[in-house]
Amino acid sequence: YQALAGNVTISSINGDVWAMGGANITGQNVSLSAANGVVQLYGYDGGNINATAGNATITTGGALDLSTAFGNAIASITATGSAIINAGGAITNSDGNLSLVTANTLDATAVGGIALTTQVANLTTSNTGAGNTVINNTGALTVYGMTDPDSITLNNAGSVTVGWSGMSANGIALTASGGASDIRRVSASGAWS
Repeated sequence: YQALAGNVTISSINGDVWAMGGANITGQNVSLSAANGVVQLYGYDGGNINATAGNATITTGGALDLSTAFGNAIASITATGSAIINAGGAITNSDGNLSLVTANTLDATAVGGIALTTQVANLTTSNTGAGNTVINNTGALTVYGMTDPDSITLNNAGSVTVGWSGMSANGIALTASGGASDIRRVSASGAWS
């Protein structure tokens, strides 16, 4: 599916949305919605979401799995603006960190855990069910908020700034690596701490 000068919206009220091998979806803004089902993105010569001039929004009543199920191409989400993922189940990356979310901002909400490999500058995550949040990111990163009832693991290749709303979980592991790998915290007043 490709909209050269417009948006792509694919919606299912009571079923699933599957973007499988060869199903590259490109538009200025891309929206996939399965309100009462699941969204599956499988790479095999495709399975990629590309918002060329705006946001990629994925809403699912169930789980979202970014996967290279057939071991070939990488399933990915790319947006020049925000990647917004709202899942009624877990958001997973079952291919061992090959799938990638690339955007200026990632806002991910799940019930049951979040596990993603990303290349984003701004990050907000919220998991409300049993399961951990694991983000492996590349590039300078500002965390606007991360919450999980279990644990949060954030591995970043680059510097990390944690905003005043911070990170909340039973356990937090935050790692910044590489040349510019500072970790900073900003207080509610805007002061560095």
